[in-house]
Amino acid sequence: MPPFLIGSRGWDNWMIYYARSQNIQVIDISATMRVIHCDHDYSYAKGSQNSRQRPQKREIINLHLLGGEARLFHLGHATHELRSKALFRRTGWNMRQRNIELWCIMHPEHDWWVRILRRLLHPVIKGLEKSTTRHEDWRRNEPSMTRSQSKTLA
Repeated sequence: MPPFLIGSRGWDNWMIYYARSQNIQVIDISATMRVIHCDHDYSYAKGSQNSRQRPQKREIINLHLLGGEARLFHLGHATHELRSKALFRRTGWNMRQRNIELWCIMHPEHDWWVRILRRLLHPVIKGLEKSTTRHEDWRRNEPSMTRSQSKTLA
């Protein structure tokens, strides 16, 4: 693991990125287990002028160690999800898009033509994203989903 500044942007994203780049499955358990991130101020940070904003120097260091913003992977990049005590492989347009992102990082020599295709197909991509986006309702035990995603995951 690179020598990240723990608690600053990027170090936890690297874990998901690294696992995906090594073809290791990443499982999103957030539908089964409530995970809470505690919001806090940044008054503890050395040299912090604003308690509501992270020190930029720390952010830049971690982003450099990560290899850029394209590698800021998150739970949306998980390959599987645990729901109703069962493991489901993620499918659908969003997962395909995440796989394309990873492929472009692993094969930067092909990134130029992928960007051109994305620009040309932008309206179609936005429509697919809208039809497969998960809508979360935290009053329920599990996030609700749009019809098209429910059919895809079943």
